[in-house]
Amino acid sequence: MPKSLLFVIVFMQSIFLFGQSDRDKQLHEVCTLFYGNQLKEAKNYIENNFLKSDDKSRQVIGYIYLAQYYEYTETNSNKKHLETLEKAKKIAEQTNNELDKAYVDFGYTMYYKSMNRWNYYVKYLWKSINTFKKYPDENFILSKLYVSKYRSLEQNPLEKAKIEDYTIALNYAEKSKDIISISSIYNDIGNFYNTKKNSIKTAVQYYNKSLQLSKQVKDKVAKRTLEFYFYSNSGNIYLDQNKFDKALDFYNKGLKTATPKDSLALCALNNSIGYTYALMDKNKEALDYYKISEKYSKNNDISEYQRITIYTNIYEAYEKLKQYENTIQYLKKTKDAIVAEDQRRYDYNAQSLESFYNTEEKNYSLEEKNLAFEKQRKYLIGIIALSISSIIALGFMLYYKRKMLNQRSNLLESEKQKLKMEKEISDLKQEYYQKQVLATTIQLEQKNKFLEELKENFKKNQEFNLNNYLKNEQIIDKDLTNIHDIVKEVHPNFFKKLNEMTTTKLTNLDIKYAAYIYMNMDNSQIASILSVDPKTVSVTKYRLKQKLNLSKEIDLDTFIRNLSNHK
Repeated sequence: MPKSLLFVIVFMQSIFLFGQSDRDKQLHEVCTLFYGNQLKEAKNYIENNFLKSDDKSRQVIGYIYLAQYYEYTETNSNKKHLETLEKAKKIAEQTNNELDKAYVDFGYTMYYKSMNRWNYYVKYLWKSINTFKKYPDENFILSKLYVSKYRSLEQNPLEKAKIEDYTIALNYAEKSKDIISISSIYNDIGNFYNTKKNSIKTAVQYYNKSLQLSKQVKDKVAKRTLEFYFYSNSGNIYLDQNKFDKALDFYNKGLKTATPKDSLALCALNNSIGYTYALMDKNKEALDYYKISEKYSKNNDISEYQRITIYTNIYEAYEKLKQYENTIQYLKKTKDAIVAEDQRRYDYNAQSLESFYNTEEKNYSLEEKNLAFEKQRKYLIGIIALSISSIIALGFMLYYKRKMLNQRSNLLESEKQKLKMEKEISDLKQEYYQKQVLATTIQLEQKNKFLEELKENFKKNQEFNLNNYLKNEQIIDKDLTNIHDIVKEVHPNFFKKLNEMTTTKLTNLDIKYAAYIYMNMDNSQIASILSVDPKTVSVTKYRLKQKLNLSKEIDLDTFIRNLSNHK
């Protein structure tokens, strides 16, 4: 056989044996199961088709995706995640195969992304990308890496994703001909344009492309997942425009496509419908849908952050309906969920730190170890300080709530307890722990005071005018008052100067936003307090900037926080 022909045969074999993620149906199936949140099925498929294989390269891929399974399912997954990656690494060292090592690098890329260790994430990202680019049929895995890249940019406040980042991922996905990957990236591009001014039509076009392509997906669960994202994102577009009927129409269509097993979609859609009704001041209907969402949130697939959002929406609905006992009950649920999530994050970060030193740092010199250790020590101290601050703040809140309940059972001590709580609130104002918790606490204290005074008046005078009393309470009961008082004590002329800046009368919502900005809250914190989407916060702040007649070059947040310096 001629040597040239032999060379061609060997070369073609290497391509088909190692450069084959585009044609690897088993790998595509695992990713499809993950996308449809079919995690148990994915684990069984990995074990039967990869880990039990005699092919070492298949075992490497199996352990890489098993590590991702642990990341998705385990509460404190760091140890198992890392141990599984180490197994893949040992096999790759035995095979000494370049693609096996690239898959290991891919695994560590996802691992460091989950730890938010961006320097190591970038290192392994480009290392794996550069290897996979050498092979012609690795477009599928390259699309996953570039999707990871632009999503990491979305998470990093210091970086901004560009449309080029999305189009590179889309280009590789189209070359791989994987329908789910293409449709999912269309959806992500739609989300990208949805955050840009005057780009809503473009966002809708990409959402529609995603939906049309999803019709070709054979896996029913993955298909429903793509449909869920379409209806949810389309509804959010109209919700941001205050077109509530159209938003509800899309959310309800999403509900019709879901099955009882789709707990993640049902939880999110019912919560979105409830929130839409809340914006329409239909609090009874909002509460009904929030309660349905809470039922689905008990599934393990739902994150603790989503549960906190649902509990917050429920207690706000109860408060608007003046069902104060239920309000306190769900406020306590919210607090407990926040404490549990803070503890989980602290434990995970501590475990991540330990795992980090057991892997990457063991290869460093002693001097480099000391420098890195000092950096991580400061990081850990910061986490501990933040956790302690949160525990102290939550302790004050719990103490405050307990005092309010004691007031209800002991009317003779009510005024004394009220003065004590007001003093505690005054002390807490000078600290910067959690202003949103403070505002809510002040609101509930006013409600409790109203109930106690109402009972006391019933005792003293059975014939007093209840309607006039309730009418006075409604005048007092404005959620803006609490925020107004907080800012007024810090800078008495704040609202006066604010109103002098505009010829258009500011609404209560405008003043509330100005107060939150003055209190140094960012968009995420304001969105969390008001239970709105961060995009809604951005739109409202833009309108406030127009009312204040500020030029494009002036930053609204900086202007309001420096308002005390304006003459």
